Amino acid sequence: MNKTIIERTEDKELIASYLDIREEVFLKDTGSTSYYGNNKYNNKHDKSSIFIIARNGDQVIGGIRIVIPNEANDYKLPMEEELL
Repeated sequence: MNKTIIERTEDKELIASYLDIREEVFLKDTGSTSYYGNNKYNNKHDKSSIFIIARNGDQVIGGIRIVIPNEANDYKLPMEEELL
């Protein structure tokens, strides 16, 4: 049995696995048929975020995104925007 590891990552494959889970959960929880109408791999908030993932071995089982606002970002944080 693999030990669960929780870590910050910049690994593109691990982040892509987390993004797949994030989309799947969003669609299931909201009953929506589209994920904000944009590409899950090219979200403007992801570019200025830190990703922390939970994994068993190489299998990502969950994660979080922490959006880091800065002066270069001229957009609102996700919770400040209208979502649907």
